[in-house]
Amino acid sequence: MHIKPYQRIFGFLVVTMMLNACTTMRPIEPTPTEVKQHFKIGDTIKVYTTDGTAITFEVVDITEEAVIGTRETIPFTDIVKVEKKKI
Repeated sequence: MHIKPYQRIFGFLVVTMMLNACTTMRPIEPTPTEVKQHFKIGDTIKVYTTDGTAITFEVVDITEEAVIGTRETIPFTDIVKVEKKKI
């Protein structure tokens, strides 16, 4: 069975469009100013800490000292990288 060139191109375009529709995480600088600028209550974020842990949670509050979720409070001093879930 031989696949014609236009079928390959069509298949590639379909796969590319499907991948673009997937949810991605967008990295944001872990500073209080940047986090307050880019996040709002209810956003789902992924926080990477200095000990190598990655925690995904919904933002409940953002203070000058920490990002707060329902079950976690992570001080900015412990954060290496923050990503925001982007659809």
